[in-house]
Amino acid sequence: MAQLAQPLDGLPAVCREAYFLCRVRGFSIEQAARSLGLEPAVVRTYLVRTQRACHAALS
Repeated sequence: MAQLAQPLDGLPAVCREAYFLCRVRGFSIEQAARSLGLEPAVVRTYLVRTQRACHAALS
């Protein structure tokens, strides 16, 4: 988990929050979008960006 801290810290807070809501708290993309005041497509983009950062950190 420590390997992921630094790359995640480099992402905008809203990316981390979207990822947390969807992957940790179990929100749907639509629920997270409403909670963050964003369009679902933006939340999807943030999830992909965060997932890529995590994947790169572990590679």
